[in-house]
Amino acid sequence: MRTALRYFLVLSLIQFCFSASVIAQITADFNADVNSGCAPLEVHFTNLSSAGPGYSYRWDLGNGTISDAVNPQTIYLDEGVYAVSLTVTYGEDSETVVKEAFITVHQQPSVSFGLEGAEIGCVPFAVQLNNMTIDPEGGALSYTWSFGDGTRSSEVNPDHTYLIAGLFDVTLVAENEFGCVSTATVPGLVNAVKPQASFGVDASYSCDGILEVGFTNTSNARPGFTSSWNFGDGSGSTEPEPSHLYEAVGNYSVTLTVTDDIGCQASVTRANLIQVTKTRASFTTPKTVICPGENIRFTNTSTSADTYRWRFGDGTTSTAVSPQKNFRDPGEYEVWLIAGNGTCTDSVRQVITVEHVEALFDVGEDFYCELPAVVKYINQSVGADFYEWRFGSGTVSTQASPVQTIGEGFPFSDGNVVFSDTLVVYSSSGCSDTYVKQNAVTINMPKVAMTPAGSAAQLSGCVPMNITFSDKSTYNTTEDAIVSRMWSVNGGPWQEGSSINVNVVEAAKVPVVLRVITEKGCEHTNVEYINAGDKVNVDFNRVGNYERCASETVMFEITSPEPALRTSEVWDYGDETKPPFPVPFHNYEKTGVMNVSLTIFNNGCPTKVTKNNLLRILGPLATMEGKSDCNDPMLYNFTATVEEASSYQWDFGDGSPLVTNTLTPSHRYTSSGTYVVRFTAFNNNTGCQFSVVKEVYARQLNADFSLNAAYLCHGET
Repeated sequence: MRTALRYFLVLSLIQFCFSASVIAQITADFNADVNSGCAPLEVHFTNLSSAGPGYSYRWDLGNGTISDAVNPQTIYLDEGVYAVSLTVTYGEDSETVVKEAFITVHQQPSVSFGLEGAEIGCVPFAVQLNNMTIDPEGGALSYTWSFGDGTRSSEVNPDHTYLIAGLFDVTLVAENEFGCVSTATVPGLVNAVKPQASFGVDASYSCDGILEVGFTNTSNARPGFTSSWNFGDGSGSTEPEPSHLYEAVGNYSVTLTVTDDIGCQASVTRANLIQVTKTRASFTTPKTVICPGENIRFTNTSTSADTYRWRFGDGTTSTAVSPQKNFRDPGEYEVWLIAGNGTCTDSVRQVITVEHVEALFDVGEDFYCELPAVVKYINQSVGADFYEWRFGSGTVSTQASPVQTIGEGFPFSDGNVVFSDTLVVYSSSGCSDTYVKQNAVTINMPKVAMTPAGSAAQLSGCVPMNITFSDKSTYNTTEDAIVSRMWSVNGGPWQEGSSINVNVVEAAKVPVVLRVITEKGCEHTNVEYINAGDKVNVDFNRVGNYERCASETVMFEITSPEPALRTSEVWDYGDETKPPFPVPFHNYEKTGVMNVSLTIFNNGCPTKVTKNNLLRILGPLATMEGKSDCNDPMLYNFTATVEEASSYQWDFGDGSPLVTNTLTPSHRYTSSGTYVVRFTAFNNNTGCQFSVVKEVYARQLNADFSLNAAYLCHGET
């Protein structure tokens, strides 16, 4: 029994505590998505109160709307300030919250407007709008006008000009400071009028010089409009659809002006609508005298024609507007043009002259066997006024019948040349013709020759000399031939024959002349010389000591014969060298005892003397080479050869220490430059030294380049 009582008391206490806790947790609260706005204002409320099973809600939204929804919504239709309350109930307990002036609804503007002045007018039609809009709350308003033609304005009382015709609705939108917007539209408030003038014709072209035209009025304007016509020829009409006679050739622009009942006006001009012409055939040419085969353009200048027929007088025709034509044969041609336009035709003619210009010539003589050759040209051209001669010899002339002289200095190949000459003739009208006479002039001269000749050994020697000369002349032509051969020795009398024997007993340079005479009377000569000399006493001495260092220049002195008897000299210095010039001094290129020879020519007669053991060349003797390393251009590798040297040294020319006792040194230069390298060899026994000098070009190469543009177009540099 006590246990049951104890359980009852505990359960009652727990139930009491739980009930007290629930009552203490009831809360009532809410908010809204908007608190102010323009009527009609839609508001959504959010319940922030206690929630759960057993809870109920009652809303008073202030506009007469009562709701039991958890999150109600409503629309406030009238302006004003509204209080909203919410009561939350759980069982017998409840909690209420009231929010005064929670919702504020503003009144929309009252929009009204009209026009100041007429509602109808001519384009451009200027109107002024009168804004009568009011804000019931007395606040400031902003405006947006739409004039119905695609334009807008934000002015209070705007002025607007209509540039297009039509019946336009005008709309005004007013907005107050709270964002409340009202709109008003007045349909067809503005009527902007713009008539359109247009017309047609029943005829617009004539090639007869006269044209009657009927005009059809197709204008679009208010009923009762009037018309004013300007026909372009100084006359006009006020009839709606007149007819008019054009009596003069010309192009006429027609203007129609229409005016409606309110004074709106429109005009249209159709430029050059009416064309009254009279068909006339005519044409021009750049010239009336032309050359055979020359293209000539006939430029059609006809009027009021659309068909053309040409007759060129050589049997050919054309229907082109402005044809191009060439005439192959000289002569006069009547060119006709017949121009037409329907039944209208006209014709015109012009004479075209095709000149006869022909180049032709001959030469007075076409074969010559000697120079100078005087060539006379015979001009046989027809219709020429100007001449241009181009001779095969390279000269030119503008004379009608020139004379060309080919002088003795003209270059020949084997005494034979054949010229082809050209004549170009021109007329005063510019026509030309060219004539080339192949092989017009031949110049062929015999080639006079004898044997022995030139540098033949028989022509040089010591007296007495006996030489037989034979004629070896040639003449390569069928137009002429050699008929006589004559000889003269040392200016003596002429002797005829194919050969001659000559004896020379005294030293001299003896000329032998051969003269040939051709069938056409041309004479040509050739001369050869006999170099006959005497034996002479030859002697020479060494200048200086018997023993000489290889680095020294050795001088020689010729003591016999006297200079007048020395035609030429040949030295053999004994060291197997061949000097380019026969001079009495020499730098030796080998060591040892030298046997020296001198040969002196008196005319063609040589006398030689040799002096054995004339001098001794002492060592040392040296050569030197140097090459750079391609992979290391500042590094040079040197090689030397020496004979009879006790010691040697290198001076590389850059201030570096001397290098000794090597024939193949390498040396690296530290900076780019040109250096003089000297290799010196010494002989302690002879006391001689020999130096070889060479320049080297040390360059520190750095490859680099730059561009003046990052991108280039094709063909740009």
